[in-house]
Amino acid sequence: MDGQVESTDGAATGNQYVTDAARADIEVSLYHFDNRVTDEECFNPESCCDVHEKAVIAQLRELLRPTCAPKCLVARLHEMLDRCCLEETCGGEIVSA
Repeated sequence: MDGQVESTDGAATGNQYVTDAARADIEVSLYHFDNRVTDEECFNPESCCDVHEKAVIAQLRELLRPTCAPKCLVARLHEMLDRCCLEETCGGEIVSA
C-alpha cells in the first residue's frame, strides 16, 4: 500500500500521514477533586465566563433541556439538571444560579 489508503477493490483513495505528534506519549495527571466550596469559590457564569463560554453554556443547556419529549421526561431532566448544574452549595446554603 505504501502509505496510501486503498478501497476493497484495490483503488487508492488517499494518503495516510503519521506525524510525530500522533506518536507522542500523552502524560495524564490526576487531580484530587474536593467539592467543598466557600462563598468566594462559587461558580457564577455571569462574572466568571467570557462571551464565548457563556454561549457554550447556553448551547449545552439547550441541548440538555429538550423541548420535544414527554412532559414527564422533560420535568425529570429539569429537576436533575437543577440539582446538578444550577444549584451551588456555598457555606452550607443552597444558592440558585
